[in-house]
Amino acid sequence: MARFSGSALAPRGSNGSHGVIDPGGSAGSAVGAAKSDAEQRAGELGRRFQYVGRLGWVAKGVVYVLIGILAFTLAREGASSDEDASSGGAIASIADRPFGKVLVAIVGVGLVLYALWRLFTAVLPGDWTGKALLERIGYLLSAVAYGSLAFTIAQVARSGNGEQASGQEDRMVTDWVGRLMEQSYGRWLVGAAGVVVAGVAVAFAQKAITRSFERDLTAIADQRRRQAVVRSGQLGLLARAMSFALIAFFLVRAAWTFDVAEVGGIDGSLRQFTGYQWGRIVVGVIAAGFVLYGLFCVLSARFQRLRGPRNDH
Repeated sequence: MARFSGSALAPRGSNGSHGVIDPGGSAGSAVGAAKSDAEQRAGELGRRFQYVGRLGWVAKGVVYVLIGILAFTLAREGASSDEDASSGGAIASIADRPFGKVLVAIVGVGLVLYALWRLFTAVLPGDWTGKALLERIGYLLSAVAYGSLAFTIAQVARSGNGEQASGQEDRMVTDWVGRLMEQSYGRWLVGAAGVVVAGVAVAFAQKAITRSFERDLTAIADQRRRQAVVRSGQLGLLARAMSFALIAFFLVRAAWTFDVAEVGGIDGSLRQFTGYQWGRIVVGVIAAGFVLYGLFCVLSARFQRLRGPRNDH
């Protein structure tokens, strides 16, 4: 039986060329080719950046270890503690040390690298739907957050005054919630924000339970060392989940009571929770988890791989 190709059966135009069935086909192909080319360029640039970008994980780890230490003080002294258990408080504690400006500048450069790492992760080739798309949005928000912290660090390094970083996170959250509360629909928005933050807490907990981050650590040859790093990552992520759950709780509570004083960042939420029964114990557990997460970031830095999110991971 004779075979006919699809092109042979297609109608011809007056110029002898085959008719175009899909007018948007060429445009779609052009867009697809441009996207593929952009992803390829981003992937190549990402591979080059990966090695120096790992220093950003070390800087992030240092910040979390310091937050954990400050949170321990908060758990011991309660809400009356003068310590600020937040990223700004961590930077302030560095600035107050000998050679503080230099140390702050080094951490600041590292956090810029980490912000760029997250930015690359958000645009590198991979999947752009479902779970992967949500991860990309989360990575973009992370890049913005750490970029903002790096900007604050630059101000501290220039002035040498660590106090301007201390308490900044709580002030920003309180100001943001206060402005929303002034709107007629503000309470609903604040409550919705609490639900979103609770979703972030669930995502951290799921990552800890499923150990999805472990695939980047297969290069650690020693089994016991790898398991120790994985365990520190799990406990650290659970601590982050608990801290975000507290932030979500106080956001929803603020929406319910119409009281801006209820909200805060990490420090504000931990500080308020110390007033609850068993609150200081919970805050102490979170503090230990922060230290472990910081150690995880430092120990896993050289094995981290820069790649775009995929739905099958």
